[in-house]
Amino acid sequence: MRHGITTKPEAGGKGWSSKLFVLRSIRIIVASKDSAKGRYNQFLRSLRVSASSAVKGFCLRPRRAVYCCGLAVMAILLVSMPASAMQQKPSDDAGQEQEVIPPPKPNPWEAELAKYPGLLPELANLMARVTKAVEFPAPRTQSKLLPMMPDSTVIFAAVPNYGTPVHQALQAFQQELKESEVLRNWWQHTEMNSGKPAMEEALQKFYEFSQYIGEEIAVSADVGGKKDSVLIVAEVRKPGLKLFLQQTAQQFGGKAGPPWRIFDPQQLALAKGEGSSNIPLVLLRSDLLVISSDMAALRKFNATLGPGSPKLESSPLGQRLAQSYQGGAGLLAGVDLHKVMGRVQQGSAKDQESLQRSGFGDLKYLIWEHKNVPGQPASQVELSFNGRRHGVASWLAAPTKLGGLDFVASDATVAVSIALKDPAQIYDDLAEIAGPGALAAVAQPMQAFNINFRDDVLRQLTGEITLELDGAFMPVPGEAPQEPLWKVMLGVHDAEGLQKTFDRLSAALESMSSGGQGPSLQRQESGKLPYYALRIPSPQKTTEINFAFSDGYMLVASTRARLTEAVRLHRDGESLARSGAFHAALPAGRSADASALFYENVGALLPAIMRQMSPELATFASGERAPAAISTVYADETTIRQAASNGGFDAGVLIAAAIAIPNLMRSRIAANEAAAGATIRTLVTAQITYSTAYPDRGYAPDLATLGPGAGGNCSESQASEKHACLVDEVLGNATCTAGKWCTRDSYRYHVAAICAKGICDDFVAVATPENPNAGTKSFCATSDGVIRFLPGAPLTSPISRAECMKWESR
Repeated sequence: MRHGITTKPEAGGKGWSSKLFVLRSIRIIVASKDSAKGRYNQFLRSLRVSASSAVKGFCLRPRRAVYCCGLAVMAILLVSMPASAMQQKPSDDAGQEQEVIPPPKPNPWEAELAKYPGLLPELANLMARVTKAVEFPAPRTQSKLLPMMPDSTVIFAAVPNYGTPVHQALQAFQQELKESEVLRNWWQHTEMNSGKPAMEEALQKFYEFSQYIGEEIAVSADVGGKKDSVLIVAEVRKPGLKLFLQQTAQQFGGKAGPPWRIFDPQQLALAKGEGSSNIPLVLLRSDLLVISSDMAALRKFNATLGPGSPKLESSPLGQRLAQSYQGGAGLLAGVDLHKVMGRVQQGSAKDQESLQRSGFGDLKYLIWEHKNVPGQPASQVELSFNGRRHGVASWLAAPTKLGGLDFVASDATVAVSIALKDPAQIYDDLAEIAGPGALAAVAQPMQAFNINFRDDVLRQLTGEITLELDGAFMPVPGEAPQEPLWKVMLGVHDAEGLQKTFDRLSAALESMSSGGQGPSLQRQESGKLPYYALRIPSPQKTTEINFAFSDGYMLVASTRARLTEAVRLHRDGESLARSGAFHAALPAGRSADASALFYENVGALLPAIMRQMSPELATFASGERAPAAISTVYADETTIRQAASNGGFDAGVLIAAAIAIPNLMRSRIAANEAAAGATIRTLVTAQITYSTAYPDRGYAPDLATLGPGAGGNCSESQASEKHACLVDEVLGNATCTAGKWCTRDSYRYHVAAICAKGICDDFVAVATPENPNAGTKSFCATSDGVIRFLPGAPLTSPISRAECMKWESR
């Protein structure tokens, strides 16, 4: 029989119910095992419908190239939207190929739940018991270890001694096993209970070890220098630790020998060797336990414990960490970014100058804190700069009212709002950092419509951007990805002026339209709300973007109905910004007036996440009254601070990390591939331009011909048929001749022409990854302007035109 066990949420929705804790824990475990299954990639694909795919090959046709100028206005204006921020209308073409949805792959938890009926409620009961039994350490108002840390510390971290809470949790777990036959049967057969030592035995040993040490464990890391080293330090509070460590080593050491080597100060001084060890080295003093894998670091730390040696506490990072203790410290970490930046600035003078212009060369330190405030946990991150923020680092604006949230539904699944400084100033910063002419590709196409991109578009925007996501935007294995429902709100200074810009664009596109085949931008009415509809036709789908203006905001949405609904929410006071639950979920003592805000409706999001794994898990999660999770960001002249409250947010971060981290490599590869495809398109444009300018030669025979001459000089008088100045010196330098690969970022590029009787009437441009970790596709193009790709290993040699034509088109 169980007594006093409940799985209901706490009163008022505060805190996390055990059911939610179980569901999130399951998701984290499965995500860590399932990183290669590509479910997150499926989600990304549903958010990756871009205008470029809709107009594939369109902009390369000279008669229609002017349409691309108009599209560029919209693409850059709406850069804040996710790639999926477009309504897709199926083409009427018959025989269109349908996406093949792979069947769902087996999930280990489905088998577990089928094998042990009733397991989920029992896990919820377990977590309820554990939550009730565990008392976490009180915040620490001072540290005896911080003053001992050496001044070479780059990364510092401190955690409470969790021995007693671990022991309390273990006792609650063992009691639950006795009372629950379902839980006991599952535990006896789960792989989590296998291995040596078993989990229960390992936790018991950790508790016994914790009784020998003080209330805090500190970590000091010196990284980025000649040699990295890490020290783990704790106070010794009672004798007998050496004997305990020796007995534990004998118990678990096995045939490989002891798992660590123990030294007292005298033995350390006499020990041979200065390098790293493949097992931990333990310095055991009467007052301190110090662990490292580096003998020299252990000796150096022992030598600096005396008075007079420089310490971390005298540095700006150490002084800031001491302040955190004064306010009560739980989990605490800090990074000396000034040291880090000084050690990584090994590039050219030009690179260092660019870093300084960006503003990130002035980074000072990063602090992360997590502690329990009355009734709920809270986290804070602080990023500090040496002096006033400037360049890219200053783009985040000071806290302000995020009015775009007043157009977001109170039951939204996810909402993000950010306030940037003047977009026109950001444009100027980019021009300064990237150098003269770097933004010409953005500004010049606008001239075809008599539009100044900086003044007519960017100056009309306040810099506030708000995004709302709703609906089934999480993929379900075996089902076709669904288009998410979304809205974007852009703050506008002069709505009338921006509408005049769109009206000019609309008229220009209409005058250039050929029988309704090209893109169009039309102003229409929906009730009392005038709106614009941008349509981009293509053989596969017609892409449509709808937007309207209301009370100082430009509203962009996946459907016209959502535009109307956003205006109604704002008018009737039913928005997220006016919701009591929203304000109750804000971090303690923090305002909704912020530089940025992230909102997560956990009660709506969690069942969708669970549905990816098992219908039973989704049903179990449904109806759970979970409080919302909110993270806010506040920027001032020298500091950016982030605050988060509610244990749910921290669990949400873990879930996001469990999904995202295994896919970071894939994301980087996707970015490399996108850049390579864009570069191939640039080379096609350069070749077309070259053949037009020099018809007696046809296409350029190699990259060097398309590039600048000696010294990179590309003044009008320097451009010639030998050095046409159509690509930059990275791709078109003098070494990029026929048969030679030239590298940009993570891809290698090659151009060859097909010539007869002195005139080159075709060409092949090829891009291939530098290595398998840089990309999974190679790209090519010929004079037909179609970008083609071939999945597989990087190419070892250039290909012919005939080979390129066999590849799949994008």
